[in-house]
Amino acid sequence: MQLYLFSSEHDPDIFALTADKTGATLPHDLGPWSLSDNGAVPVGAMPGGADIVTDTV
Repeated sequence: MQLYLFSSEHDPDIFALTADKTGATLPHDLGPWSLSDNGAVPVGAMPGGADIVTDTV
């Protein structure tokens, strides 16, 4: 399964993973969402590195 990394434009410390490349399944209240162009998981998105990590499949 391919997962796509998105970052919240509402809060730059919030990241989300989803199997939907469009990001349509991500929470609207935390968006808008931007697809990461390199697919790398930022250090701030690691468990314990951010207050909120949102994931959805």
